[in-house]
Amino acid sequence: MHKACEIRAAKHHRGLMHNIREKGAPHYWIPDDIFKQYEAIWRASEYQAMRRANKPNRASSTSESLRTGGSITYPAIAKKMVTEIGRARTQSEVFVRTHTKKKDRGQFVDTRSEQFMEAHKAEMKRLEDERAARIAAGEPAGPPIDEDEVWDRMAGGRKRAKSREQRLYLSLNDDEKAVKRLEIFYP
Repeated sequence: MHKACEIRAAKHHRGLMHNIREKGAPHYWIPDDIFKQYEAIWRASEYQAMRRANKPNRASSTSESLRTGGSITYPAIAKKMVTEIGRARTQSEVFVRTHTKKKDRGQFVDTRSEQFMEAHKAEMKRLEDERAARIAAGEPAGPPIDEDEVWDRMAGGRKRAKSREQRLYLSLNDDEKAVKRLEIFYP
C-alpha cells in the first residue's frame, strides 16, 4: 500500500510540475530560489533534447503491450475461457483474447502483438513439420508438441507464480501438464 501511495504521489507531482512548466500554473508552494533552479534546468539544451526524444516514445505503442482485458487478470480470463469453450485453453488463445479488438478477434490492437503471434504460429508449424518428417522417415516421433511450452520459451520463460490466482491459472487443467507446472512452483 505504501508503494501504491508513492506511485500516486509521484504521478500527481509530475502533473503539477507539467502544469507549472507548460501552462504557467501558480507555484506558490515552491520557494523562489528553488523555482529559479527548475527554470534553469528546463531551459537547458540537454533537458530539451531529452524531452524531444521522450515525446515519441510515450506516444509509441511498441514500448508497451496493449491489452484489451481491462483490469481482469490473465488467470481470470483463462478460467472464464475454460467454461466458455468447454476444454483446456492454451496461452496463445488467452493472448489472442486479450490482444485483439473485441469487435474483430482477427485484428490485433498493435503490431508487436501481431508479430509475436505470427512468430509463434511459424514456430509451431516448423516443429510440427519436423515431427511429421521424423514420422515419415520411420523414426520415433517423440513426445507430442506442447504449445504452452513453446509459448513459454518464446515469451522468455515462465515467471514464478506470486499470487493464489496465478497458481490457480496453472492448475486449471487436471492433466499431467498442470501437475508439472505446479511442481515448478512447489518443489
